[in-house]
Amino acid sequence: MITTHIELAKVFVRLDQPMKVIDCYNLGLKSHIGETHLTTGIARVHDLLNDPTKSISFYKQVLQIDNSNIEAIA
Repeated sequence: MITTHIELAKVFVRLDQPMKVIDCYNLGLKSHIGETHLTTGIARVHDLLNDPTKSISFYKQVLQIDNSNIEAIA
């Protein structure tokens, strides 16, 4: 389930383990291809890691799937 991956990623964020968060989201994307919530989560983590190039690329992927996503537009 998508919500399970999102909640597990929140736990890893609280534990300050960003690479585990990305791995959790990628594992969810393997079973739920094209899910914007998971891709947005990866973009958020890269944004928190001060890696704007990767963050922007993931936000662009979100916009290709859902062109009305407000967070990706901003």
